Amino acid sequence: MATAAQQGRAAVPAYLGTDFRDAAPGHRFYLYLRLWKADWTKINGGASDDLVRLTDDDRARMKALAERQRSLAEEAAVDESATVVTVPGTSLAPFTTGLGIEHPLENGFAFLTPYGLPYLPGSSVKGVLRQAARELDAGGAFENPDRDWGRAEIDALFGTAGADDDRTAGLERRRGALLFWDVFPVLPEGAHLQWEIMTPHHGGYHQDRSGRTPPHDNAAPVPIHFLTVPPGSAFRFTVQCNRALLETAAPGLLEGDRWRTVLEELFDHAFTWLGFGAKTAVGYGEMAVDEKARRHEEEHRRKRAEEARKEAERAEMPAGERLASEMLEGKADPDQAEYRYLLDRLDAGEVPDEHVPAFATVVRRWLEQRRQEVRKLGNRRRRQSRLSELDEHEARLRSFLGE
Repeated sequence: MATAAQQGRAAVPAYLGTDFRDAAPGHRFYLYLRLWKADWTKINGGASDDLVRLTDDDRARMKALAERQRSLAEEAAVDESATVVTVPGTSLAPFTTGLGIEHPLENGFAFLTPYGLPYLPGSSVKGVLRQAARELDAGGAFENPDRDWGRAEIDALFGTAGADDDRTAGLERRRGALLFWDVFPVLPEGAHLQWEIMTPHHGGYHQDRSGRTPPHDNAAPVPIHFLTVPPGSAFRFTVQCNRALLETAAPGLLEGDRWRTVLEELFDHAFTWLGFGAKTAVGYGEMAVDEKARRHEEEHRRKRAEEARKEAERAEMPAGERLASEMLEGKADPDQAEYRYLLDRLDAGEVPDEHVPAFATVVRRWLEQRRQEVRKLGNRRRRQSRLSELDEHEARLRSFLGE
Protein backbone atom coordinates (compact mmCIF):
# COMPACT_ATOMS: atom_id res chain seq x y z
CA MET A 1 0.00 0.00 0.00
CA ALA A 2 1.36 3.42 -0.95
CA THR A 3 2.39 5.69 1.89
CA ALA A 4 0.98 9.17 2.40
CA ALA A 5 4.16 10.70 1.01
CA GLN A 6 3.95 8.51 -2.13
CA GLN A 7 0.35 9.61 -2.65
CA GLY A 8 1.34 13.28 -2.31
CA ARG A 9 -0.55 13.73 0.94
CA ALA A 10 0.53 16.05 3.74
CA ALA A 11 -0.48 15.54 7.33
CA VAL A 12 0.43 16.63 10.85
CA PRO A 13 2.77 14.09 12.50
CA ALA A 14 0.95 12.03 15.12
CA TYR A 15 3.48 12.87 17.84
CA LEU A 16 2.27 16.51 17.81
CA GLY A 17 -1.15 15.44 19.00
CA THR A 18 -4.51 16.63 17.72
CA ASP A 19 -5.45 19.56 19.95
CA PHE A 20 -4.25 22.82 18.39
CA ARG A 21 -6.92 25.10 19.80
CA ASP A 22 -4.32 27.31 21.47
CA ALA A 23 -2.11 27.59 18.39
CA ALA A 24 -2.08 30.87 16.47
CA PRO A 25 -4.72 31.07 13.69
CA GLY A 26 -2.10 31.10 10.96
CA HIS A 27 -0.53 27.93 12.32
CA ARG A 28 -3.90 26.20 12.51
CA PHE A 29 -4.64 27.30 8.96
CA TYR A 30 -1.34 26.17 7.46
CA LEU A 31 0.82 23.98 9.72
CA TYR A 32 -1.82 22.04 11.65
CA LEU A 33 -4.71 21.91 9.19
CA ARG A 34 -6.71 18.70 9.68
CA LEU A 35 -7.17 17.12 6.25
CA TRP A 36 -6.99 13.36 6.82
CA LYS A 37 -8.39 10.77 9.16
CA ALA A 38 -6.26 7.95 10.54
CA ASP A 39 -7.26 5.71 7.59
CA TRP A 40 -6.28 8.46 5.08
CA THR A 41 -9.83 9.30 4.14
CA LYS A 42 -10.27 13.01 3.60
CA ILE A 43 -12.12 15.06 6.23
CA ASN A 44 -15.00 17.01 4.77
CA GLY A 45 -15.89 20.52 5.86
CA GLY A 46 -12.38 21.92 6.08
CA ALA A 47 -13.72 25.45 6.64
CA SER A 48 -14.40 24.84 10.32
CA ASP A 49 -14.96 27.30 13.12
CA ASP A 50 -11.67 26.16 14.68
CA LEU A 51 -9.80 28.00 11.94
CA VAL A 52 -11.36 31.40 12.60
CA ARG A 53 -11.38 31.38 16.39
CA LEU A 54 -9.01 33.79 18.17
CA THR A 55 -7.81 33.19 21.71
CA ASP A 56 -7.12 35.89 24.27
CA ASP A 57 -3.41 35.30 23.65
CA ASP A 58 -3.92 35.89 19.92
CA ARG A 59 -5.61 39.22 20.61
CA ALA A 60 -2.91 40.20 23.09
CA ARG A 61 -0.18 39.47 20.53
CA MET A 62 -2.02 41.41 17.82
CA LYS A 63 -2.31 44.43 20.11
CA ALA A 64 1.34 44.03 21.14
CA LEU A 65 2.48 44.06 17.51
CA ALA A 66 0.47 47.20 16.80
CA GLU A 67 1.71 48.88 19.99
CA ARG A 68 5.34 47.98 19.27
CA GLN A 69 5.01 49.45 15.80
CA ARG A 70 3.50 52.63 17.24
CA SER A 71 6.46 52.96 19.60
CA LEU A 72 8.92 52.39 16.76
CA ALA A 73 7.16 55.04 14.68
CA GLU A 74 7.50 57.55 17.51
CA GLU A 75 11.20 56.75 17.88
CA ALA A 76 11.75 57.03 14.12
CA ALA A 77 10.03 60.42 14.08
CA VAL A 78 12.77 61.74 16.38
CA ASP A 79 15.42 61.01 13.74
CA GLU A 80 15.94 64.15 11.65
CA SER A 81 16.81 62.10 8.54
CA ALA A 82 13.38 60.48 8.38
CA THR A 83 9.84 61.60 9.02
CA VAL A 84 6.98 59.26 9.85
CA VAL A 85 3.33 59.74 8.93
CA THR A 86 0.62 57.57 10.47
CA VAL A 87 -2.95 57.24 9.24
CA PRO A 88 -5.32 55.36 11.58
CA GLY A 89 -8.11 53.62 9.73
CA THR A 90 -11.01 51.30 10.39
CA SER A 91 -12.45 48.66 8.07
CA LEU A 92 -15.98 49.21 6.79
CA ALA A 93 -16.17 45.82 5.07
CA PRO A 94 -14.52 42.41 5.50
CA PHE A 95 -10.81 42.52 4.70
CA THR A 96 -8.86 39.72 3.05
CA THR A 97 -5.44 39.34 1.51
CA GLY A 98 -3.13 36.59 0.31
CA LEU A 99 -5.85 34.61 -1.48
CA GLY A 100 -3.32 33.53 -4.10
CA ILE A 101 -1.22 31.65 -1.55
CA GLU A 102 -1.55 27.91 -2.19
CA HIS A 103 -3.81 26.13 0.26
CA PRO A 104 -5.91 22.92 0.28
CA LEU A 105 -9.07 25.03 0.75
CA GLU A 106 -8.37 26.72 -2.62
CA ASN A 107 -7.75 30.17 -1.12
CA GLY A 108 -4.88 31.13 1.15
CA PHE A 109 -4.53 34.01 3.56
CA ALA A 110 -1.60 36.23 4.56
CA PHE A 111 -0.42 35.43 8.08
CA LEU A 112 2.77 36.94 9.46
CA THR A 113 5.46 34.33 10.10
CA PRO A 114 6.35 33.23 12.75
CA TYR A 115 3.51 34.80 14.73
CA GLY A 116 0.70 33.27 12.68
CA LEU A 117 -1.34 36.48 12.87
CA PRO A 118 -3.09 38.35 10.03
CA TYR A 119 -1.36 41.35 8.48
CA LEU A 120 -1.28 43.54 5.39
CA PRO A 121 2.22 43.64 3.87
CA GLY A 122 3.75 47.07 3.41
CA SER A 123 4.36 46.23 -0.24
CA SER A 124 0.59 45.92 -0.71
CA VAL A 125 0.03 49.34 0.86
CA LYS A 126 2.66 50.78 -1.48
CA GLY A 127 0.95 49.19 -4.48
CA VAL A 128 -2.44 50.69 -3.58
CA LEU A 129 -1.03 54.18 -3.03
CA ARG A 130 1.03 54.02 -6.22
CA GLN A 131 -2.15 53.11 -8.11
CA ALA A 132 -3.89 56.04 -6.42
CA ALA A 133 -1.07 58.31 -7.60
CA ARG A 134 -1.36 57.04 -11.17
CA GLU A 135 -5.13 57.52 -11.24
CA LEU A 136 -4.89 61.05 -9.90
CA ASP A 137 -2.05 61.92 -12.26
CA ALA A 138 -4.04 60.57 -15.23
CA GLY A 139 -6.72 63.19 -14.56
CA GLY A 140 -10.07 62.38 -16.13
CA ALA A 141 -12.72 62.22 -13.43
CA PHE A 142 -10.04 63.04 -10.86
CA GLU A 143 -8.67 66.10 -12.67
CA ASN A 144 -7.62 68.87 -10.27
CA PRO A 145 -6.12 72.07 -11.73
CA ASP A 146 -4.64 72.95 -8.32
CA ARG A 147 -2.63 69.73 -8.12
CA ASP A 148 1.05 70.67 -8.15
CA TRP A 149 2.63 67.25 -8.53
CA GLY A 150 2.93 64.73 -11.32
CA ARG A 151 4.92 61.82 -12.71
CA ALA A 152 8.31 63.10 -11.55
CA GLU A 153 7.12 63.46 -7.97
CA ILE A 154 5.48 60.01 -8.06
CA ASP A 155 8.75 58.43 -9.21
CA ALA A 156 10.67 60.26 -6.49
CA LEU A 157 8.33 59.03 -3.76
CA PHE A 158 7.73 55.47 -4.99
CA GLY A 159 10.82 54.75 -7.07
CA THR A 160 11.11 53.29 -10.55
CA ALA A 161 11.54 49.67 -11.61
CA GLY A 162 13.47 50.52 -14.77
CA ALA A 163 13.28 48.17 -17.75
CA ASP A 164 11.46 45.51 -15.70
CA ASP A 165 8.26 47.58 -15.89
CA ASP A 166 6.82 48.71 -19.22
CA ARG A 167 5.54 51.87 -17.58
CA THR A 168 9.05 52.85 -16.46
CA ALA A 169 11.06 51.40 -19.35
CA GLY A 170 13.92 53.69 -20.23
CA LEU A 171 14.09 55.17 -16.71
CA GLU A 172 16.92 54.49 -14.33
CA ARG A 173 16.10 52.01 -11.59
CA ARG A 174 15.71 54.11 -8.48
CA ARG A 175 14.65 53.61 -4.90
CA GLY A 176 11.68 55.66 -3.69
CA ALA A 177 11.88 57.97 -0.71
CA LEU A 178 8.87 56.39 1.01
CA LEU A 179 9.06 53.25 3.13
CA PHE A 180 5.75 51.48 3.81
CA TRP A 181 5.41 49.49 7.01
CA ASP A 182 3.37 46.34 7.44
CA VAL A 183 -0.09 46.86 8.92
CA PHE A 184 -1.35 44.74 11.82
CA PRO A 185 -5.14 44.78 12.24
CA VAL A 186 -6.61 44.90 15.73
CA LEU A 187 -10.04 43.28 15.81
CA PRO A 188 -12.98 44.58 17.85
CA GLU A 189 -13.24 43.22 21.38
CA GLY A 190 -14.41 39.60 21.31
CA ALA A 191 -14.40 39.36 17.50
CA HIS A 192 -12.92 36.48 15.50
CA LEU A 193 -11.84 35.96 11.93
CA GLN A 194 -14.73 35.24 9.57
CA TRP A 195 -15.50 32.93 6.68
CA GLU A 196 -16.72 34.44 3.43
CA ILE A 197 -17.91 32.40 0.44
CA MET A 198 -17.36 32.79 -3.27
CA THR A 199 -19.29 30.60 -5.71
CA PRO A 200 -17.62 30.46 -9.13
CA HIS A 201 -20.07 29.49 -11.88
CA HIS A 202 -19.21 27.60 -15.06
CA GLY A 203 -16.02 26.13 -13.60
CA GLY A 204 -15.75 23.55 -16.37
CA TYR A 205 -15.95 26.25 -19.01
CA HIS A 206 -13.31 28.45 -17.39
CA GLN A 207 -10.89 25.61 -16.65
CA ASP A 208 -11.15 23.86 -20.01
CA ARG A 209 -8.21 25.19 -22.01
CA SER A 210 -9.29 23.28 -25.10
CA GLY A 211 -12.35 25.50 -25.43
CA ARG A 212 -14.63 22.50 -26.04
CA THR A 213 -16.76 22.93 -22.91
CA PRO A 214 -19.40 25.63 -23.37
CA PRO A 215 -21.01 27.42 -20.41
CA HIS A 216 -24.45 26.07 -19.53
CA ASP A 217 -27.07 26.27 -16.78
CA ASN A 218 -26.70 22.64 -15.70
CA ALA A 219 -23.38 23.22 -13.93
CA ALA A 220 -23.16 22.60 -10.19
CA PRO A 221 -21.12 25.47 -8.70
CA VAL A 222 -19.10 24.58 -5.62
CA PRO A 223 -18.91 27.24 -2.87
CA ILE A 224 -15.34 28.11 -1.88
CA HIS A 225 -14.54 29.51 1.56
CA PHE A 226 -11.93 32.16 2.27
CA LEU A 227 -10.82 33.91 5.45
CA THR A 228 -11.49 37.57 6.26
CA VAL A 229 -10.85 40.09 9.02
CA PRO A 230 -14.25 41.42 10.20
CA PRO A 231 -15.48 44.99 9.67
CA GLY A 232 -14.74 47.43 12.46
CA SER A 233 -11.12 46.31 12.81
CA ALA A 234 -8.46 48.97 13.38
CA PHE A 235 -5.71 49.40 10.78
CA ARG A 236 -2.80 51.78 11.43
CA PHE A 237 -0.93 52.75 8.27
CA THR A 238 2.63 53.98 8.77
CA VAL A 239 4.79 55.55 6.07
CA GLN A 240 8.37 56.65 6.65
CA CYS A 241 10.05 59.26 4.44
CA ASN A 242 13.79 59.34 3.84
CA ARG A 243 14.27 63.10 3.67
CA ALA A 244 17.89 62.85 2.55
CA LEU A 245 16.91 60.69 -0.41
CA LEU A 246 13.96 62.92 -1.27
CA GLU A 247 16.22 65.99 -1.19
CA THR A 248 18.27 64.38 -3.94
CA ALA A 249 15.35 63.16 -6.06
CA ALA A 250 12.76 65.93 -5.63
CA PRO A 251 13.83 68.69 -3.21
CA GLY A 252 10.68 70.67 -4.00
CA LEU A 253 8.61 68.09 -2.10
CA LEU A 254 10.45 69.01 1.11
CA GLU A 255 9.38 72.65 0.93
CA GLY A 256 6.62 73.06 3.45
CA ASP A 257 6.48 69.25 3.71
CA ARG A 258 4.64 69.04 0.38
CA TRP A 259 5.28 65.29 0.33
CA ARG A 260 2.94 64.99 3.35
CA THR A 261 0.20 66.78 1.46
CA VAL A 262 0.68 64.45 -1.52
CA LEU A 263 0.60 61.39 0.73
CA GLU A 264 -2.59 62.54 2.46
CA GLU A 265 -4.22 63.05 -0.94
CA LEU A 266 -3.22 59.54 -1.99
CA PHE A 267 -4.60 57.98 1.19
CA ASP A 268 -7.84 59.90 0.75
CA HIS A 269 -8.20 58.57 -2.80
CA ALA A 270 -7.31 55.02 -1.73
CA PHE A 271 -9.86 55.05 1.10
CA THR A 272 -12.57 56.51 -1.13
CA TRP A 273 -12.06 54.60 -4.39
CA LEU A 274 -9.65 51.67 -4.11
CA GLY A 275 -9.64 49.80 -0.81
CA PHE A 276 -6.88 47.55 0.52
CA GLY A 277 -6.20 43.84 0.19
CA ALA A 278 -7.90 41.42 -2.20
CA LYS A 279 -11.34 41.44 -3.88
CA THR A 280 -11.65 45.22 -3.57
CA ALA A 281 -13.59 45.33 -6.87
CA VAL A 282 -16.54 43.67 -5.11
CA GLY A 283 -16.39 45.74 -1.93
CA TYR A 284 -13.88 43.96 0.28
CA GLY A 285 -11.15 45.98 1.98
CA GLU A 286 -13.07 49.25 2.17
CA MET A 287 -11.51 51.55 4.75
CA ALA A 288 -12.17 54.93 6.32
CA VAL A 289 -9.97 57.23 8.34
CA ASP A 290 -10.60 56.85 12.07
CA GLU A 291 -10.95 60.54 12.93
CA LYS A 292 -11.18 59.88 16.67
CA ALA A 293 -7.94 57.90 16.63
CA ARG A 294 -6.31 60.54 14.42
CA ARG A 295 -7.20 63.32 16.88
CA HIS A 296 -5.89 61.18 19.73
CA GLU A 297 -2.60 60.58 17.91
CA GLU A 298 -2.22 64.25 17.01
CA GLU A 299 -2.75 65.17 20.66
CA HIS A 300 -0.25 62.51 21.69
CA ARG A 301 2.32 63.85 19.20
CA ARG A 302 1.70 67.41 20.42
CA LYS A 303 2.34 66.35 24.02
CA ARG A 304 5.50 64.48 23.03
CA ALA A 305 6.75 67.52 21.13
CA GLU A 306 6.02 69.72 24.14
CA GLU A 307 7.84 67.29 26.42
CA ALA A 308 10.81 67.23 24.04
CA ARG A 309 10.87 71.05 23.99
CA LYS A 310 10.79 71.22 27.78
CA GLU A 311 13.47 68.57 28.05
CA ALA A 312 15.69 70.53 25.66
CA GLU A 313 15.16 73.69 27.72
CA ARG A 314 15.94 71.83 30.94
CA ALA A 315 19.17 70.51 29.48
CA GLU A 316 20.37 74.12 29.13
CA MET A 317 19.33 75.11 32.67
CA PRO A 318 21.53 75.13 35.77
CA ALA A 319 20.94 72.03 37.87
CA GLY A 320 18.86 73.89 40.48
CA GLU A 321 16.52 75.42 37.90
CA ARG A 322 16.16 72.05 36.22
CA LEU A 323 15.24 70.48 39.55
CA ALA A 324 12.57 73.14 40.13
CA SER A 325 11.12 72.56 36.67
CA GLU A 326 10.96 68.81 37.25
CA MET A 327 9.32 69.28 40.66
CA LEU A 328 6.63 71.50 39.17
CA GLU A 329 5.74 68.65 36.81
CA GLY A 330 4.70 66.67 39.89
CA LYS A 331 2.48 69.39 41.41
CA ALA A 332 -0.84 67.68 42.06
CA ASP A 333 -2.97 70.62 43.26
CA PRO A 334 -3.70 72.96 40.32
CA ASP A 335 -4.89 75.70 42.73
CA GLN A 336 -1.63 75.84 44.66
CA ALA A 337 0.66 78.66 43.52
CA GLU A 338 3.91 77.52 41.96
CA TYR A 339 6.10 79.58 44.31
CA ARG A 340 4.29 78.12 47.34
CA TYR A 341 4.82 74.59 46.09
CA LEU A 342 8.54 75.21 45.52
CA LEU A 343 8.95 76.88 48.91
CA ASP A 344 7.38 73.82 50.51
CA ARG A 345 9.98 71.69 48.76
CA LEU A 346 12.71 73.86 50.27
CA ASP A 347 11.11 73.50 53.71
CA ALA A 348 11.00 69.73 53.28
CA GLY A 349 14.75 69.64 52.58
CA GLU A 350 14.27 68.16 49.11
CA VAL A 351 16.73 70.57 47.47
CA PRO A 352 20.48 69.89 47.86
CA ASP A 353 22.40 72.85 49.30
CA GLU A 354 24.49 73.35 46.17
CA HIS A 355 21.32 73.75 44.07
CA VAL A 356 19.49 76.18 46.40
CA PRO A 357 20.69 79.45 44.72
CA ALA A 358 19.56 78.41 41.24
CA PHE A 359 16.40 76.87 42.68
CA ALA A 360 15.64 80.16 44.45
CA THR A 361 15.93 81.99 41.12
CA VAL A 362 12.93 80.03 39.85
CA VAL A 363 10.98 80.68 43.06
CA ARG A 364 11.64 84.44 42.78
CA ARG A 365 10.48 84.39 39.18
CA TRP A 366 7.14 82.85 40.19
CA LEU A 367 6.88 85.21 43.16
CA GLU A 368 7.32 88.24 40.94
CA GLN A 369 4.77 86.93 38.46
CA ARG A 370 2.28 86.49 41.29
CA ARG A 371 3.07 89.98 42.62
CA GLN A 372 2.25 91.51 39.23
CA GLU A 373 -1.10 89.71 39.22
CA VAL A 374 -1.95 90.91 42.73
CA ARG A 375 -1.17 94.54 41.89
CA LYS A 376 -3.97 94.44 39.32
CA LEU A 377 -6.60 93.64 41.94
CA GLY A 378 -9.27 96.35 42.24
CA ASN A 379 -9.96 95.95 45.94
CA ARG A 380 -7.25 98.00 47.75
CA ARG A 381 -7.51 96.22 51.11
CA ARG A 382 -7.40 92.81 49.49
CA ARG A 383 -4.48 93.90 47.32
CA GLN A 384 -2.47 95.12 50.30
CA SER A 385 -3.20 91.93 52.22
CA ARG A 386 -1.97 89.74 49.36
CA LEU A 387 1.15 91.86 48.84
CA SER A 388 1.99 91.59 52.53
CA GLU A 389 1.61 87.83 52.29
CA LEU A 390 3.98 87.78 49.32
CA ASP A 391 6.50 89.86 51.29
CA GLU A 392 6.42 87.23 54.03
CA HIS A 393 7.12 84.49 51.50
CA GLU A 394 9.94 86.59 50.07
CA ALA A 395 11.48 86.83 53.52
CA ARG A 396 11.05 83.11 53.93
CA LEU A 397 12.96 82.56 50.69
CA ARG A 398 15.79 84.87 51.81
CA SER A 399 16.21 82.80 54.93
CA PHE A 400 17.22 79.82 52.80
CA LEU A 401 19.81 81.98 51.07
CA GLY A 402 21.15 83.45 54.29
CA GLU A 403 20.29 86.98 53.21
